[in-house]
Amino acid sequence: MQLKNISPGRIISLLFLFFSSPVWAQQATIQAPAVGEKAPGLQLSEVVQGPALNTISLEKLKGKIVVLEFWTTWCGPCVAAFPHINELVEKYKDKPVVFIAVTTDDNKVLMSSLKEKATRVLHNRPLNTWVVVDAEGALTRNRYKIAAYPTTVLINQEGNLDAVTRPFSLKEAALNNLLAGKPSGLAKPPGSAMPSSPAVVEKDKTVPVFSVSLKKQSKRGGLSTSSNRNYFVESASATDVLKWAFNINPLRIVFKDSLPDDRWTIEANYPPGQESLAKEYFRKMIPLGWGITITAGKQEIEVYVMKYNKVPQKKNKSCLTPADTLLRGGHLSTSDGTALATHWEFSGIVAHCQGLLNRLIIDETNLQGYYDLSLFYQEGDAVSVVEALKDCGLMLTKEKRMMDVLWVSRTPVH
Repeated sequence: MQLKNISPGRIISLLFLFFSSPVWAQQATIQAPAVGEKAPGLQLSEVVQGPALNTISLEKLKGKIVVLEFWTTWCGPCVAAFPHINELVEKYKDKPVVFIAVTTDDNKVLMSSLKEKATRVLHNRPLNTWVVVDAEGALTRNRYKIAAYPTTVLINQEGNLDAVTRPFSLKEAALNNLLAGKPSGLAKPPGSAMPSSPAVVEKDKTVPVFSVSLKKQSKRGGLSTSSNRNYFVESASATDVLKWAFNINPLRIVFKDSLPDDRWTIEANYPPGQESLAKEYFRKMIPLGWGITITAGKQEIEVYVMKYNKVPQKKNKSCLTPADTLLRGGHLSTSDGTALATHWEFSGIVAHCQGLLNRLIIDETNLQGYYDLSLFYQEGDAVSVVEALKDCGLMLTKEKRMMDVLWVSRTPVH
């Protein structure tokens, strides 16, 4: 594609917009080097952890599988991937597999300052790979055309590019394939982009200024998206609908009668910033459409009261630590008895713990700001969640408190 009649100032503006937005959320628009071709060489400036700089080259590592992890110090999702990478490092420590984390940044950033920043991040979130700093001007990043963080690059034993993917897409099966002399299976077809956030299919280019709808849905699962002018959710439960429309924690909804286990599609379009107007319509529609009565009131319910008592961190135990101020963005995920949060607001961590315990938590910790959390518990066991939070210094006790609630009951038929 040729660019015509674009002033130098316009080009500079476009470049500024690209580099000033959160890079991990961007769609990759630049194609990576072709799969199967010789991987570009590494140009590095410093070693944060690992062997001497002059020993780290793809030529000297030929015969081994090389996993390059491109990350940057302010990227929350990059740091959130560290535990997954560490698991792979441990499993393949006796195999010819080398993991190299390349910390890099905008071309205008002095790479010499990244070593200090990376060291600070790694102090709270260890990464058991070699960690190196990109050359001045982000030369390695530019050679691989890295357009999003985090990005994982796989290089086979012949020194050829095998795949460009994301850290959580890298599983044992891919590395085992490479060790067997086969492709990893992670390479994308030519011209395809790496997965980012789910795309919302545009059904109609003409978006109404204001519209609201609530439709029964037959399937389970689906898309969800929201903005300052649109809210769209598929496969919402009755509780999900009430939560959004009434701005209430689902644990404050008291169902006096059971509702059918139906799924719903919520769709609302509204003028910018007028989501409350759409919710007002839903609050009027729902009782009529569902044949229910919704009443606000107070009720004494059993809750957890959370207090904070700082405790020493223990290796391989649950822990809560203040997030590094360098990070931008954040990440929170739960899987197989593990909850990991990176650079996450404490109120969001409390809300997540409420979901794990299925009980309201009254936060009396006085903790504010952003934190990192590692929580290890027995899936489906509330007692183990409480014990894991105790290891973090978060003490939970059961109490009965008078709380604001919504009573939901079926409207009598006359």
